[in-house]
Amino acid sequence: MVFWSKAPLRRPNVRVRDRRSRLRMLDLARVVSWHRRKLAVVAAVAAVLTAITAAAPPDPPTVTVVRAVRPLAPGSRIGPDQVRLDQLPESAVPRSYIDQVALVVGRIVVAEVPVGQVLTEHSTLSAEPALPGRVVAPVRLADPDVVTLLNAGDRVDVLSADGHGSSAELLVQRARIVAIPDLRNSGSEIGAAPDSAGGLILLDVDPQAAAELAQAAVAARLSVVLRS
Repeated sequence: MVFWSKAPLRRPNVRVRDRRSRLRMLDLARVVSWHRRKLAVVAAVAAVLTAITAAAPPDPPTVTVVRAVRPLAPGSRIGPDQVRLDQLPESAVPRSYIDQVALVVGRIVVAEVPVGQVLTEHSTLSAEPALPGRVVAPVRLADPDVVTLLNAGDRVDVLSADGHGSSAELLVQRARIVAIPDLRNSGSEIGAAPDSAGGLILLDVDPQAAAELAQAAVAARLSVVLRS
């Protein structure tokens, strides 16, 4: 036997279902919009960085140079622990720069080289510029114009005079000029040697004469007389 219920049948609430669907769509739209804004900010930042990178000037070209890691005294022999390789802008180094340590190790320093100065072809001499048993002595003359009259290989007498010019003493006779450093080309914009008064020449002398020249250079004015 079949019994029929008199209770009314419930119909699905269409309005509630549509409202929930609209809410879900609104939430999805908000999420998509938020992500779009985030991506837009990231894209804007990337565009700014790209523009800055494109506008920045390129790095200047560099070259390999040999620099002094400690002060080098005139007449001293360069050791491998006294120099190192470095990279510097090409525009900041002299034209005659040296780019290999092996080219300077064992050579004789022409003029005083401070820490950081770039070594050049004018900074060093050959490994044996003096005769056996002799040394290379740097002599700074009181009158730099005299140096322009001299040449490597000339023989000179070295004189010392006190500051008042009342007396002069003959220190060395017939010393051979080994080299005349061109100090205008021996430095660089980075670590250049400080300016010094007088002109510099390098003489081939015996060790005792070198000591006398060094002692006289402290307080006296040195000059030379060209010998035939």
